[in-house]
Amino acid sequence: MNKLNAERHRLFGLPGKPVSADGTPGGSPEAPRGHRLLRLAFRRPGDWERVAIIFHATQDDLELPAPPVSVDGRGFCLWFPLAQAVSREQANTFLTCLIARHAADLPSDRIEAEAVDAVELPPARVAGDDRWSAFIDPGMGSLFIDEPWLEMAPTPDKQAELLAGFSEIKAEEFERALSRLAPASPRTLSASDTPRHESAPAADGKLSLNGPHADPQSFLLAVMNDPNASPALRVEAAKALLPYYPPAKRPG
Repeated sequence: MNKLNAERHRLFGLPGKPVSADGTPGGSPEAPRGHRLLRLAFRRPGDWERVAIIFHATQDDLELPAPPVSVDGRGFCLWFPLAQAVSREQANTFLTCLIARHAADLPSDRIEAEAVDAVELPPARVAGDDRWSAFIDPGMGSLFIDEPWLEMAPTPDKQAELLAGFSEIKAEEFERALSRLAPASPRTLSASDTPRHESAPAADGKLSLNGPHADPQSFLLAVMNDPNASPALRVEAAKALLPYYPPAKRPG
């Protein structure tokens, strides 16, 4: 295994599913129990400022390791590799709350949030083009606002060196971050728990929210009313909204 594949496998490889030569964490027919890789994809390169805000907020506010950042020909991606698998509900809660806190005003077609089971990892050729996706130094993200891609394949060793500076999110770190993002949520996964496999609320596991949302309250309200969201996620959104509504009066 070369240096780049070794680093991609260390961060993104699923248990029993080594990263293949083309960058895809695959190779095993057995489905993973839970999710170990989360991703936020911003579909307009002009949203780099928002990407940078979330990049720093996950470290400063949530005390998480810095997430790797990549360009993919369309925009920017933030990657959250987990040391231990989490349920889809936990993954959705984490990503949804990040968006609600830092990007609730963006239209839904400009940001994608997903728990990833298999994906072509950077660096890779952009489909039908001579451009390349690649991991980038987060401090240089503004240089890619006009052209969120590389004109030629990046040097594998350089990509490996870049990834070597990142680390997985430990189970206790993820649990702490989840409690800060959604304090009203039930107990999240601990290091001693065995994650259970849960089916996706929709075929692609994505929320079907309409945007833009003017504030986190309106975003959470949209999640609560989203028929494609899982019941558990809708309940958590409702719980998070409780402080904003007076208690219902009992009849009589």
